Amino acid sequence: MHGLLLALLAACAPPDPTGDGDDAPADDTGTAARNCGPPDADPEPTADGHPTDGWRWTRRGPLFDDETLFGGETMGRGDGTLAPTLVDTGTGLHLLWMMQKGASSSLWSSTSEDADTWTAPRAVTGLDEESYPSLLHDGAGFQLWVGSGSLAHATSDDGVAFSMTETVLRPGDAAFDTLSLLYPHATRTDAGIDLWYTGFDGARFAIGKADCDATAMACTGAGPELERDPSGWDNAAVAMPEVVHHAGRVHTWYGGYDTIIADPGPWRIGRLEGGERRISLPLTPSGAEAWSTRDPAVVPWRDGWRMVYVGMGDDGVYRLMAANSDVCPD
Repeated sequence: MHGLLLALLAACAPPDPTGDGDDAPADDTGTAARNCGPPDADPEPTADGHPTDGWRWTRRGPLFDDETLFGGETMGRGDGTLAPTLVDTGTGLHLLWMMQKGASSSLWSSTSEDADTWTAPRAVTGLDEESYPSLLHDGAGFQLWVGSGSLAHATSDDGVAFSMTETVLRPGDAAFDTLSLLYPHATRTDAGIDLWYTGFDGARFAIGKADCDATAMACTGAGPELERDPSGWDNAAVAMPEVVHHAGRVHTWYGGYDTIIADPGPWRIGRLEGGERRISLPLTPSGAEAWSTRDPAVVPWRDGWRMVYVGMGDDGVYRLMAANSDVCPD
């Protein structure tokens, strides 16, 4: 099953030049000016005419070089990194991701104090299932949702060594997730935890949401929250939800699969904005993001936002990439 799913999935002030918000000059009151602003009101569309989100995403390139990321191993087409999950611990950023090579997968972690320099990858331990992860930090430790098929829960003090608890969500009776659940994304709300996920019915992917209690042990799924738009840039599938509750607003990114411009087509990262589906990271003409951008992981960071995501280039290998936006978080 895992191999089948992998095969299907494979198919305003000016911005701060350093990207860290530390170079902002003080205004007349002595308060540091903010290097951020609202989204562009009328952003340029993509080269193929699709609307963009106007968030002024600046691509920062790969998080790691290939030697650091892959340890000198030769990666085949469809191999590499997938499903990054990113949290702000209060002292820096903590990142987990899945490494896929052939039919095997493993989870890895890294941390950063400045969102630019990352520690050497460390293997995650203690898990029965090492596939699509979603991480939360509660101030004292970490919770993890992980799985492909069903979704399980684990806890950790350090975000590297985990202890499994139990399976919290299985394929349901809803037509969109009868075969498998994957790409979990947990977000904390006033009512408990929303567990977003990708449902697979044997033919297509859609995005659903389960409501979990505050302990994360009792989760109840429902119908799909987002399905493909047959006439849009995500005409074939939607997957990889990334939902951020911040400053009284809900921000939603996801991956959309497009067979209009090519079949098999590319994934591209998009954003829901007022009911409209807008592209956040179009493909590049060449390089590591020429074939796909996908798997967004987004956090508010200082005066803007940081995104870790996955790019695929013309060599067919998935790599961790980074981008920042100077849209104000509040």
